[in-house]
Amino acid sequence: RETYVARNHITAEDRRRRRLLHSHNNTIDTIPIPANWKSTAKSLGFFGLSGSGKTTFANLLGLPYMVVIRHTNYKGTPMKLDQIPWIYIQIPHDATVKSLCLQFFRKVDDILGYSGYHNQAIAVTGIAQMVMLIARVATTVALAALFVDEVHNLKVAKGPNVVIVLNLFSQLVELAGISVFVAGTPGVKSIVEPGTANQRKLITGGEVSFKLMPEKSAEFEDFTDTYWRYQYVQKPGRL
Repeated sequence: RETYVARNHITAEDRRRRRLLHSHNNTIDTIPIPANWKSTAKSLGFFGLSGSGKTTFANLLGLPYMVVIRHTNYKGTPMKLDQIPWIYIQIPHDATVKSLCLQFFRKVDDILGYSGYHNQAIAVTGIAQMVMLIARVATTVALAALFVDEVHNLKVAKGPNVVIVLNLFSQLVELAGISVFVAGTPGVKSIVEPGTANQRKLITGGEVSFKLMPEKSAEFEDFTDTYWRYQYVQKPGRL
């Protein structure tokens, strides 16, 4: 909800921001942002070993927001808008920027039930233009939060792909006003140098660590006892 504070569709500042975003023909980092507009979006990091529950957590966290809200007016002001509050995507195994971007457009089309944005993105040749299109489409559907899983796959990226993707995340937060949540293994922090601007922007809103339960801890005992009752056995015993 904090994401939308600066993106009220009926305010003059946000109308001007959206007009500049959609009329701008250059890259996203050169968008002329109105002087009175400041993003209220945040970026959050969720890190843990494989199997520690990051993806399960992401799906449960986003479950109440996996809806499409069809607006006809806002507080008496006419406003025709199909709003998508939440989108979940994953960094592909090849970690290419194009496949990540196309996944975003495909997800939007699947949610809305038509194939307009994905086809439009395929026709785009340059990565910079595709990143700009992501910002425009995310603004058009009033996206609040983008959850990007498997960020550690960026470790296999070649050339400038890592910088491009990290810049995309920070630009969505700062220039498009969209919150970006990232999840991956702790090794994702080795992708960028510690203390660099990209790493700080990746977790401006905080960081959560998913730690494994110690084998003989009370938490582990409670978990296994509870989990055992859900197994399909006739005579459940201790796990």
